[in-house]
Amino acid sequence: MNAKVSKENWKKEYTSLKFFSRKAIFFFSLFCTPVWGAVLFGDNLLRTGRKQEGFKVISIAVLYTASFYLPFRLFIPLLHPVVYVLVALVVCFIGASILAGVTWRYYIGEDTVYSPKTLKGPFTVIFFMLLASSFVVLILVLDAFMPPVEAAPIIPE
Repeated sequence: MNAKVSKENWKKEYTSLKFFSRKAIFFFSLFCTPVWGAVLFGDNLLRTGRKQEGFKVISIAVLYTASFYLPFRLFIPLLHPVVYVLVALVVCFIGASILAGVTWRYYIGEDTVYSPKTLKGPFTVIFFMLLASSFVVLILVLDAFMPPVEAAPIIPE
């Protein structure tokens, strides 16, 4: 496939490609952070041969997410958890709207015909990340109930 395809020939050239859909990008951005949605969108761009644009979208999403989350995590640790979750949802909603709306129209176009790609891979990654994090939490919780262990002296008496 030709990486430099005009907008007029886009429909003819890329109808056989499988893309992650706009809804998938929107919901992954909303519930998992805009970085996840940008990775899915970047995969769509990589499939069209536009590697540079894909990395640009992912980089902007990482900077966008970090610019909102880092101040809340570093400078405002006393926020009520409900407020933090609401701010996170608003930030994710704005990022999801930008990715699935503006960025999609700019790079892919409204009238592009494509085959939707399966979400087994991203859901599998999320499942194993949740599984691993739950084991870490379980270990930390169980460690809190363990009696303290007396350490042996460094220099024997």
